[in-house]
Amino acid sequence: MKTLKTLYTIALLLLGSETMAQRPSFQAALTPLYLSLKDALVADDASAATQAANALLQTLDNSELAYSFQNQQANLKGSITAFKKSAAIIAKSKQLDEQRKAFETMSTAYYQILKSERSLENTLYYQYCPMKKAYWLSTEKAIKNPYYGKQMLQCGQTKDTLQ
Repeated sequence: MKTLKTLYTIALLLLGSETMAQRPSFQAALTPLYLSLKDALVADDASAATQAANALLQTLDNSELAYSFQNQQANLKGSITAFKKSAAIIAKSKQLDEQRKAFETMSTAYYQILKSERSLENTLYYQYCPMKKAYWLSTEKAIKNPYYGKQMLQCGQTKDTLQ
C-alpha cells in the first residue's frame, strides 16, 4: 500500500514539474503504476491490483496528462480509451481472472501508446504469454508472467524492446 502511494506521489510530482510547453510523457506518468499493477498480478494479489488500477485512474485524471491524452493523434485515441477502460475494470473488480482479462487489453493499448513516444526514459520489454496469447510490458528481461502468476511464472518470451 505504501509503495503504491509513493509511486502515485512520484507520478504527480513528475506531472507537476512539467511546464505547459512540455507535456508529461505517458511513460514517466504511467509506467511505475502500470508496473505495480503487473507485479500485483504476478503475485496473484487482486487487492493490490485494484489499488494500482485506482492509482492509475487518479493519475489519468490529472489535468496535464488528461490534456496530453486529449490532444493525441487520432490513431492513438482508441488505445488511450482502451487503456482507461481497462484500468476502470481492474479497479472495480476483485477477481484475478477479470483483472487479468482487462490487463490484456490495457497492455496492448499501452504498447501502442508508448511506441508513439519519440524516446523512452527507460527500456521496456514487450513480453508474450503463448498459453494466454497475451502481452505485457516489463522493465526486466526475465519473464514474470502476470496472466498465470505463481502457477506459470516463467512462461513467456520477449517480443520487442522499446527504448
